[in-house]
Amino acid sequence: MRLKYIFYLIPLLVWGCKKDQDISAFDTGQSYVYFAVENPDRSSSKTQLYIDSLDFSFIFEEEFTQEKTLAIPVNIIGDGKSVDRKYAVTVNDTLTTIDRSIITLSEPMVHANKMMDTLYIKVQRDEKLQHGVYYLVLDLQANSEFQLGHNYNTRLRIAITDQMLEPAWWKRWVSVFGQYHREVYRIWMDIYYEGADPTPTNDEEQPLYYWNNMPFGPYPSWYPVTYMYVDKLKKYLENVSVYPGGDTTKPRIYLP
Repeated sequence: MRLKYIFYLIPLLVWGCKKDQDISAFDTGQSYVYFAVENPDRSSSKTQLYIDSLDFSFIFEEEFTQEKTLAIPVNIIGDGKSVDRKYAVTVNDTLTTIDRSIITLSEPMVHANKMMDTLYIKVQRDEKLQHGVYYLVLDLQANSEFQLGHNYNTRLRIAITDQMLEPAWWKRWVSVFGQYHREVYRIWMDIYYEGADPTPTNDEEQPLYYWNNMPFGPYPSWYPVTYMYVDKLKKYLENVSVYPGGDTTKPRIYLP
């Protein structure tokens, strides 16, 4: 079975390594290890570099996908060495709620002459994931090779499900989209698909705005193309009856 690797995930809760963290507190004679999942929301100079919580859902994978491998970056502080070095990572039994039998961790290793490496987490697509959100919480531990690095990034919480979760950007756009409904999110994915918006997002003139890479906030003059698609969504909901969870006893869903 061909495995796909995920190199970034949608954050649920952002706490992270701060840009101005004082690394002078570290002993230059030691090596330190920390999780280094980059924060995708780098909207200001005060934004944290790394996140400590993220999520993964099989709902966005092909129906036949039965296994996924998540790639978690791990960085070190200190000098690289010409030999492989193991770091220590444990599953937090108190905070972890996912069935451990569907999770497999790769050997935690920083390979020779590397300052960063990857921890791979293999997740099986279990039927129970369709009925809830389950958490895998990993804790780095000090050992003979590595001390703990940035305090905010020695624990990583991963939410795993086969449901459609509220994306991190929704709260920034709640004045436009209203209360989160997965039905609206699914329609928005169809309307604002990758490649639909030619607006450049950076100096390389890459048209990357779409449902999984939303503009920072609801500013019509800054993002007129996005608002054109929002208008399409609004008209769709006015013309087609959509109900929360398909329950027709509840009020229809409209945009604000």
